[in-house]
Amino acid sequence: MKLEKSVHINCAPEKAFAFATDFANAPKWMVGFIEAKILTEGAPRVGTQYVFVSKFLGQKMEMKSEIVVWDPPARYEYKTVDAPISMHGGFAFVAEDGGTLVTMQGEGELGGVFKLAEGMMKSQMDKQMDDTMQGLKKALES
Repeated sequence: MKLEKSVHINCAPEKAFAFATDFANAPKWMVGFIEAKILTEGAPRVGTQYVFVSKFLGQKMEMKSEIVVWDPPARYEYKTVDAPISMHGGFAFVAEDGGTLVTMQGEGELGGVFKLAEGMMKSQMDKQMDDTMQGLKKALES
């Protein structure tokens, strides 16, 4: 399953990148996310591990992930290392029309009960991604 969404935000790529990659900000704009915990000491970089706690379809989930690409202020990517859904995704930040085009993408392999409900899961995740991108825009333009 693959998803991708973009939104234009009226701020510099540096500001958008800094806000979106400060994992303490995640609950402020990422729909369904309750908490983010950094597991690795120091500033984020390739190899940094973190846990996002979220609610999805009424269920609380913890997704342990690791940063696999860290290229400020252009992009970062992650992969899950211990989560109910195997995912790889990230964000790209491109200067555009005096602001930033932010693109969020994710690709995942559903297993177990999630595989049985793949159509419903993709639809729900697509909506959640739309709402998340609008949440990022609102947080950065307010």
